[in-house]
Order: sequence, then structure tokens, then C-alpha cells
Amino acid sequence: NNLAAQMAVSVGRPTLVYLPFRAMAETTRMMFAYGQVEYADLAVWGLEFFHRKQRGDFPWDKTPVLEFGGESSSSSNGGDSSTPMSSNREGVRVVAQSGAVARYAAREAGCLPSD
Repeated sequence: NNLAAQMAVSVGRPTLVYLPFRAMAETTRMMFAYGQVEYADLAVWGLEFFHRKQRGDFPWDKTPVLEFGGESSSSSNGGDSSTPMSSNREGVRVVAQSGAVARYAAREAGCLPSD
């Protein structure tokens, strides 16, 4: 899969960025916990949220997002235009939309069916 292959070359563990409560990111947290996938869980609020939003860290101005710090700053998403992925800062890849983030987490946890 293009997204999984692209993320596999990322350096470090992914960072789940969301507000300081459950809701749209909880499925992702559960999938990562079930699969024992290492990740960072970053809660942003107030001025930090405002500054990140102004900087363009959140595609479509929405959270949650899953950030991958990597050496590649390419804006290509492997030719899959349906993947809500963007590059917002040098060397950082962002997967947006809670459903896409949860599907990635399910794949990493071994919970996504192959068909």
C-alpha cells in the first residue's frame, strides 16, 4: 500500500495531534494501544492550537492529524490522490481526517482486513 510504504520510511514514531479530550482521535488511540504501536500523543489547546492552525499544521483546519517527522520533504503522496496527506513543514508529513488516521492505525495494529 502506498501510504503504509511511505510512512515506513519515516524517521521516528508518529505523533497524534488532537485537542485535550477524547472523541475523534479515540479510535486511533485504541488501535495503537491494541497493536502496541509506539506513538506520541500531543494535546494542543489555546494559543498553541491557534499558532499551529495559523501556520497551516492542520489541513482543512481540522484535527486530529497524525504527524510523521522524516528526512523526505517531498509533497508526493505516492500517486494516491485520495490519501489526505500533506507536507506542511520541512521534513514533516501529515495525515489528516480522523477516518484516514484511524485506518492507518488499524493497519499498523494488524486490525485492517486485507480485502
